[in-house]
Amino acid sequence: MSHKILHIDSSPRGEESVSKKLTAQVVDRLKSKRTDLEINHRDISTGLPFVGPETLVGYFSAPADHSPETKKAVATSDQLIKELIEADTLVMGVPMWNFHVPAMVKAWVDLVVRANFTFKVTDEGNYEGIVPSGKKAYLVVTTGGVPVGSDMDMTSKYIVSILNFVGISDVTVIGAGALMGPQGEEVLKAAETQIASL
Repeated sequence: MSHKILHIDSSPRGEESVSKKLTAQVVDRLKSKRTDLEINHRDISTGLPFVGPETLVGYFSAPADHSPETKKAVATSDQLIKELIEADTLVMGVPMWNFHVPAMVKAWVDLVVRANFTFKVTDEGNYEGIVPSGKKAYLVVTTGGVPVGSDMDMTSKYIVSILNFVGISDVTVIGAGALMGPQGEEVLKAAETQIASL
């Protein structure tokens, strides 16, 4: 049985994208360790639908009650959730924009974090992630000027919190922050060294 990797990129930049280069290195490193990989690469920089009124109707009603319009509105959410649930490992690249995640990453979150699909409310009123356990996530975060892990880094904290919320607790953050600063080359080399040691 194959080991499934969900590889998500979110930077709209081309070959010069550092986050894309680093996620590719993570995937290559995983490839070097086993031969049974099945890789699903999704580049969300090309756009995802934002949650709208019809999507919310679908989120808060039974699938059996969905009209054709509602089914169409939630189709992307259904597909993204299916990809996440089926994956054994998640490799996700997220550049920091204006101290937070790009809009396309927030769109992915809003389509994936869905009651009774990736989380539930318990009888005691608590939230519980219901994505199948045992998944591993590698989160690559790149920034131009903010050190990853600093007080101003809301990007990595947010994505780690979201993954934890839906039930993915084993998350390794690979940070390449302040790339435009004087230590940029050293930071990038450190990230690549971390990947090589995975």
